[in-house]
Amino acid sequence: GGPAWLTTDMVSTIAMPTAVSPLK
Repeated sequence: GGPAWLTTDMVSTIAMPTAVSPLK
C-alpha cells in the first residue's frame, strides 16, 4: 500500500510504465 496521495491518477501513471517495462 501507499500513502494517501497515491490516487487513481498516480496508480495509472505507475501502472502504465510497469506494464510496458517487461515488453521492452
